[in-house]
Amino acid sequence: MVELQAGRREWFCALAWARVLGGQGREADAWETLAPYVATRWWTAVVAAAELLEGWGRIDEAIDLTRTGMEAGHPMALEAYTRLLARHGRAGEAFDLLVPHIHDWVLATALVDVASVAGRDE
Repeated sequence: MVELQAGRREWFCALAWARVLGGQGREADAWETLAPYVATRWWTAVVAAAELLEGWGRIDEAIDLTRTGMEAGHPMALEAYTRLLARHGRAGEAFDLLVPHIHDWVLATALVDVASVAGRDE
C-alpha cells in the first residue's frame, strides 16, 4: 500500500517508501522515489533527502544538496547546511557562515551548537 501511494505522489508515503528501499540497500530506487519532490526545491523534501544521503554515507552529496538551498536563499537552509557541515568535521566553516547572522534569533541555537563543536564558544 505504501509503495502504491508513493507512486501516486503522496509525500509521506514516498518518504516512508524511500526509507524502506534505502534500508534494503536500494539507494538508487529510494532516490528515484524522492527525486520529483527534491526537483521542486520543496525544503521539506530537500532536508529529508539530505538526511537519507547522510545516513547512506553520501555526505558530500548531502552537503551539496543543502548548500544549493542556502545559495537559493531558502530561509531555513543555512541552519541545515551549517549543522551538516559541523557534524562532518567542518565546524569552523559552519561557524564562519553563521557569525554574520548573530542577531538572527532563528539561527541562535545553531550558532551556539556549531560554536561549541568548533571550539569557539568563548
